[in-house]
Amino acid sequence: MGLAKNALLIILGGVLVIAALVGGGYIQTDGDYMAQFSNLNVGNLGTPNETQLEEQAITVPYNDLFRHNSEYVGKLVHYRGKVLQVVVNGDKDYDLRVATNFTERVGYDSKVTKMYNKDIIYVTYKGDILLEGDMVDIYGRVTGLKSYQNLVFDTVSIPEINAIKIEIEE
Repeated sequence: MGLAKNALLIILGGVLVIAALVGGGYIQTDGDYMAQFSNLNVGNLGTPNETQLEEQAITVPYNDLFRHNSEYVGKLVHYRGKVLQVVVNGDKDYDLRVATNFTERVGYDSKVTKMYNKDIIYVTYKGDILLEGDMVDIYGRVTGLKSYQNLVFDTVSIPEINAIKIEIEE
């Protein structure tokens, strides 16, 4: 008898929850049986369109992005830089190391050369292939810090961005 009573209470509780949802406006019963989520901020979900991406993306100073990385995880960002390394993971799937800052070097002929070798970010990207040396504009979401081993087996950590859009500067 106790088992039947528990089953009845569970069913009754389920009916009350559904009634509360319908009465509270969380489920709309206008014949289409569409769910209505009045408190959901849909603007923050999914991939933004190109206009939203360019308007909403912020450029965070590199030191802030690195030092306070967790504050920026999930945020849309924009960086401009030079592709230092391309790793092919599969068809149209790449990992990039991109320098977003440079040092200037004066040559023997007094010519100033920009050496892109500072403020490096790790970028995951799906799209058309990029080449080492390409100057790019990157729009994407911060995903955290990426750690990897360099050629002398030192562990290096740099900010990681999942690119939504990359434009090659011509």
